Amino acid sequence: MSNSVVALSWIFGIVILCAVIGLSASRNIKMNLEQWSVGGRRFGTLFVWLLMAGEIYTTFPFLGAAGWAYAKGAPTYYILCYGTIAYVLSYFLLPPIWRAGKNLGLVSQPDFFVKRYDSRAIGVLTAVIGVAFMIPYLQLQLTGLGIIVEIASYGGIDRAPAMLIAFAFVAIFVFTSGIRGSAWTSTIKDIMMIIAVVVVGFGLPSIYHGGVGNVFAKLAAQQPDFLVLPGGTKNMDVQWFMSTVLLTGLGFFMWPHTFASVYSAKSGETLKHNAIL
Repeated sequence: MSNSVVALSWIFGIVILCAVIGLSASRNIKMNLEQWSVGGRRFGTLFVWLLMAGEIYTTFPFLGAAGWAYAKGAPTYYILCYGTIAYVLSYFLLPPIWRAGKNLGLVSQPDFFVKRYDSRAIGVLTAVIGVAFMIPYLQLQLTGLGIIVEIASYGGIDRAPAMLIAFAFVAIFVFTSGIRGSAWTSTIKDIMMIIAVVVVGFGLPSIYHGGVGNVFAKLAAQQPDFLVLPGGTKNMDVQWFMSTVLLTGLGFFMWPHTFASVYSAKSGETLKHNAIL
């Protein structure tokens, strides 16, 4: 059996498994707008953690962050810094947003701004901005997914068909199962991501270089500039680093899908626990 056939079997097997788990999650639920969009506001700490991790950590860790580390070096550390700032802020900011969603029956980001400022126009503007910026975001995610599937299948599935299949599958899946299905599917995805991080982050350095420390030692010997700002670039200095970390950290939960997932928690304390985790 060729590598391509084995890879395709794994890919389709995982997709089918995720689909079954996701669709089963909403099988006995009487679906309405609140159940579909925010899961009835009953997600505990573990489910909120899995849901947010599934929505936030997508193809970027495997392509974007890895590519940045390879091409730019030290500026890539901004990823660790802005995430830290974002979760510290979330400890204080997300519980009040959840309380507003619970008390006012909100299910989306524009809903919050409509109620907060008593202005439908601001809500419409928020929705338009969210959709406008989600389009390139989704394009980026689908492109990354297409690249991963193409490589993982040893060329058995080309990039364009992989993107089209993924788009159709995601659209049907989300329409059918809502946020509850996404949360259950994220369980499989997050477990696989943790395994991948352990294998790639610790296993491969140990096999090929004798450990993570040796990787940095070799990097310091061969490319010492990569370990300090601006790394492998000319423009990403300390000022760029600080401003980018601040901007990205403050805007971390401004994505429409991330903002709305806050409503799915069963309490404000759940969101605090999520921030700590």
